[in-house]
Amino acid sequence: MTRAPGDPEEQETGGRRREPEVEEAFSRLVSEGSNRLDRPLVPLLATGFVGGIDVGVGVLAYLVVDHETGQPRLAAAAFPIGFIALLLARSELFTENFLVPVTARIAGRGSWPQLIRLWLVTLAANLIGGLVMAGLIAVALPDLRSVAAALAVITPPWESRGVRCCSPSWPAWSSPC
Repeated sequence: MTRAPGDPEEQETGGRRREPEVEEAFSRLVSEGSNRLDRPLVPLLATGFVGGIDVGVGVLAYLVVDHETGQPRLAAAAFPIGFIALLLARSELFTENFLVPVTARIAGRGSWPQLIRLWLVTLAANLIGGLVMAGLIAVALPDLRSVAAALAVITPPWESRGVRCCSPSWPAWSSPC
């Protein structure tokens, strides 16, 4: 809907149009970020741990599909299962909506220590959950070890094309000349 110059609503906002949808979305964002900043320690640890497990479920799906089909692209399509589990469980992932609590902090809701606590606890719990899931996969499904080991090898993309570099400032994981 366009407003004519001099419209009373436009005059109230100093010449700018009011955008209630944007203001409402921002308010919801700040409210969600504030809730995350105020989350008690035990629920934060629990949702962070489950978030790591959920990502591990995606890795498990990838490994199983790759092992059974030998098709890494098909296996990559199975990986998002872990993120679907993460969303359904409402788990906390370190990188998920990273800026939502920052928005709440900038809006004056919560403190810097709360934000740092959220990030550190979530990161630690995610890593622990992921490591537990990796351990379970390694122990319970030994047939998947070879697929997992092949994934752990880092090959720079240019090496797969036959390009090599001998610069001393090049990353340490690049192969020597």
